[in-house]
Amino acid sequence: MPEVLPDPTDFAWKDYSKGIYCWGLLAYNRLQLLGVDCEFTTELPEEGVIIAHRGCLPDSLIPTRKQVLVCIQADWSRHPFAQLHICQNHAQAKIQGVPRLERFAVGETYFVHLWPQPGMTHRDPARGNRFENIMYFGLEENLAPELKSDDWKQFCGDNLINWNLVGDPAKWKDYSQVDGVLFARDFEGKKHINKPATKLYNSWITGAIPICTRESAYVDEINDENDAVLVNGYEDLKEQLVALKNNPERVAIMQQRAAERAPNFYPEAIAQEWSAIFEQLKQYKMSRTQYASFMIKRGFSYLLCKSLRWMDRR
Repeated sequence: MPEVLPDPTDFAWKDYSKGIYCWGLLAYNRLQLLGVDCEFTTELPEEGVIIAHRGCLPDSLIPTRKQVLVCIQADWSRHPFAQLHICQNHAQAKIQGVPRLERFAVGETYFVHLWPQPGMTHRDPARGNRFENIMYFGLEENLAPELKSDDWKQFCGDNLINWNLVGDPAKWKDYSQVDGVLFARDFEGKKHINKPATKLYNSWITGAIPICTRESAYVDEINDENDAVLVNGYEDLKEQLVALKNNPERVAIMQQRAAERAPNFYPEAIAQEWSAIFEQLKQYKMSRTQYASFMIKRGFSYLLCKSLRWMDRR
């Protein structure tokens, strides 16, 4: 916990770039503005619904029957004893997104979109339908190796594309000169089922064209070819960028589509998703028998997984 909390209306606070604060403190402040009944606390109440980021929940924490423990999974593992989870990727809410040894006692999982990057500067409308400046906002280690190669630099130079890798989180807000945002962890077809689609809707909100691989979170949100440049590999990426650069009419269509999609991911819309989950949580109950059965299954699953991990390390 930071020594000094940000002002509740300061949504550009620098530490909101950290998932633990973005999922917890930012959510609380957003929901308070909407009048949603919730409290922020550093101590576990003896009863009621407790919602916390996985990073704040040690494996040893076991809720009583009067406590409903809701774990915000984010891109972490599931909590072994939480009755419920909140996830950021639709795949996590499905059985295939749960480790096999935990599937027989999985509990319910709610999906909610992660908050967009706070304080973003929108693309300058004066740039029109240019498609020249392509950015990557994120840590360099999470970018596909091909996009750090000499071949990629040569391609961008040959096709008059200005490529910029922005690795400093303090600079992830400025989209004023951005025409397209490229985000690709790899070109191997991996689904990355624990990752959110935030970069996709950050692009829509700011008016930039998203360019991405077929990660599960992106595919779940993209409806057709005008929503994003969805690529199948490194060479396909280069072909599609050249085609788009030479097609200003399609650039304009994609910019219009971004404006249409953006409102679904504004903080107000995501706050409504949270509010709907809260309404469902009010109805959640466990009988003594259900609680006992659930905890026995979870305890067995936890010990089995722990034993297997211990054996793998030997």
